[in-house]
Amino acid sequence: MSTARAAIIVFLVGCSCSSKRADPPTELCVPAQGSAYGVISNGKAIVCVEATCVILDRDGKPTAPTTTTPPRPPPQVQQDRQVGTGRVVARDPSGQWTLRNTETGQSIPVGSPGDRLDVIEPGAVVAYQGTKVQVADPVALKRAGTFTMPGTVAMVLPWFDRVFVVLEKPAGTMQIDPATATVYAGAPLPVCR
Repeated sequence: MSTARAAIIVFLVGCSCSSKRADPPTELCVPAQGSAYGVISNGKAIVCVEATCVILDRDGKPTAPTTTTPPRPPPQVQQDRQVGTGRVVARDPSGQWTLRNTETGQSIPVGSPGDRLDVIEPGAVVAYQGTKVQVADPVALKRAGTFTMPGTVAMVLPWFDRVFVVLEKPAGTMQIDPATATVYAGAPLPVCR
């Protein structure tokens, strides 16, 4: 084979290799800032910041990068809803959420006007906005606690017997035990350099 032919073959092989798609990320890290969300699947939490995701164990420690980005969950519909038996959470015209016992009429406000609200079945109603989170117990009809997070709350998710809090600005996670009103800091998310 001539030198010219060998050079052409090497060039073509090199071109075909460089045009292949990049391998999925294998680095266990996320951007320090950005749009964050979480997904709970098969007993694992996946936290994504922008398009970079890591898998967390039950304690919130990052264990592996993901090879695929899970779809972002649909936004929670912010409307009145039933919470267990005989309990309703409703928003008034000013944006204030109220948890009410439909049998006795007793009620308590949850969060502040304009808060987002998620129901973590079976035993927590969570209102959040900015860095503030308030957890209420719908059965006992009482607030379990109000907490200040170290970052902006992106979303809350059910996590075993706790509330899993996904943070952005800066990226991170926290866990709240509604039964004891205890906050647990998640392991720091490794930041990509």
